[in-house]
Amino acid sequence: MGSEPQEVVSRALTEIDEEVRRVRVSGALPPGYEQGLDRVFEGLMPRGGAGEHALRRSVALVEASSVIDPQVPVASRRPGGRFAKRVVRAGVGWYVRFFLAQLSRFAQAVARALNLVARDMDRLREEVSSLRPSLPDDVAVPGSGGERWWSSLALAALSGASGPVLYAECGTDTLLQSLQAGGVDAYGLDPSSRSTQGGFAAGLDVRRERLPDHLRSLPAGALGGAVLEGSVQWLGPTGCEEILSLLSSRIVPEGVLVVASAAPEAWGRVAGPLVADLAPGRPLHSETWAYLLGRNGFGQVEVHGAGNEQEAPADEYVVVAVRERGPR
Repeated sequence: MGSEPQEVVSRALTEIDEEVRRVRVSGALPPGYEQGLDRVFEGLMPRGGAGEHALRRSVALVEASSVIDPQVPVASRRPGGRFAKRVVRAGVGWYVRFFLAQLSRFAQAVARALNLVARDMDRLREEVSSLRPSLPDDVAVPGSGGERWWSSLALAALSGASGPVLYAECGTDTLLQSLQAGGVDAYGLDPSSRSTQGGFAAGLDVRRERLPDHLRSLPAGALGGAVLEGSVQWLGPTGCEEILSLLSSRIVPEGVLVVASAAPEAWGRVAGPLVADLAPGRPLHSETWAYLLGRNGFGQVEVHGAGNEQEAPADEYVVVAVRERGPR
């Protein structure tokens, strides 16, 4: 029974192919009709977001359009129009075919070159992927549970949030409970099933999602503030820039962003061997965070911790910034 749907689909595709071949042979389709359909579909195709598939589709379209049909249509609604068009087509056909043959050879050469580029891109993408370390979702990460020394600081900064507050990589941290107890509409994200199950058991709104994917799904101005911890410590500058770029439109003006991180110098000791070895990047310095925040529309940047405050360890710090007003 399980194979019947596949057989039905296979038969349907076979029948479609046979019908297309029959119509082509019979000449029922006007010259250039299929190429016109390709151009229409290309115009309606959504742009962007497909990555390697977009390149392959573009190359396939170039290949499909590389052969140009010299047989122009002769249909006409005017008396004698069909005959006149046939005479003109026969008279200049040899001239048109001469130029179209050269143009088709050029288009085919371009298609072959693009195929080589696409193949090299695929190989390069595979090589880069093989070099990128993989960090399992259920690995214990620094700052993934318990009371944090900066909890009161985050509570004070986010207490007046005008919208939902996102706590990324929340783990089983009590800060989420404290935010909700303080009247803040807060929810958590964590890719670990262990953390999300623990949040459900405690009656918290914890969703098993990755931060970049979740931010892309949110509309502009959906957040009143956010707390970043966990993965922002090992994303590296490019990954952190991407997160801040998304947050710059998702957080409302004057919304607060709190970033908690280990110091780069203490990363191996704080993170543990597994996370330190498999993570693709290392924590940024607080000065780097301040620079990236300023580039992405956040001002009033304050750095706390790194041994400069009471009860703040020397190997951790927190950056608090406010989303500035103005277009992004």
